Amino acid sequence: DFLEQEKSGKDLTRAIKVQINSVFRQRQRLRANQVELLPLVSSSLKNALNIQVRRMHLAPHPLLGAWAHIDSACLVNFVQDTMSDMRISIGDALFFEDDPGTSMFFVLAGCLLYNPGDSALESSFHHTDRRLRCEPGEFCTEVALWFHWCHLGRMTA
Repeated sequence: DFLEQEKSGKDLTRAIKVQINSVFRQRQRLRANQVELLPLVSSSLKNALNIQVRRMHLAPHPLLGAWAHIDSACLVNFVQDTMSDMRISIGDALFFEDDPGTSMFFVLAGCLLYNPGDSALESSFHHTDRRLRCEPGEFCTEVALWFHWCHLGRMTA
């Protein structure tokens, strides 16, 4: 197979195969570009659908969720200018310790695990502490929106 051909080594080959198997076991979320007939829908309806989906993503956040229902025109601009989708696989890092914090993340599927560095307040938490997990319907790293921030740990899928 390809990995043997490229002499990737046992550990790397095993890691790649584990990740591929876990991706196949996960129930994958459909993306808009995977819906075959969506290109037939008008731009205005696709935009309305996008806004509705984003409104639901923002709902868990007290401020952004309320704002999304109060000012739809502003929400449209916010969504178009600032929000994007990101898909990461199990084991992939979302950010590393000492990376600049530039984004807030909303988890739609799967789970994110935070591994705090030594200088993080959370470094005293047991590794099974629920506060180190971010699950669907939750958000993390909001602090990066309001302050100049540097991550104090690593977040992985």
